[in-house]
Amino acid sequence: MATRRKTTGNESSLSKRDDDAPLAPTEPTTWGGIARAWPKTTFCIVSNEFCERFSFYGMRSEDFSSVT
Repeated sequence: MATRRKTTGNESSLSKRDDDAPLAPTEPTTWGGIARAWPKTTFCIVSNEFCERFSFYGMRSEDFSSVT
């Protein structure tokens, strides 16, 4: 929680106060920014899962067609 500091009469009104600074880094808002924020291994895991599911359902349909 940001606390305000007491101002004295000697400070300029144009000076930047400490509580004006952002408390947290800004979050990415675009797809590219979100993808760059993730670790690179995330894409390896997701692509591996995709390949496993594709091969599972492909083999499942192949087995089903050979049985009938």
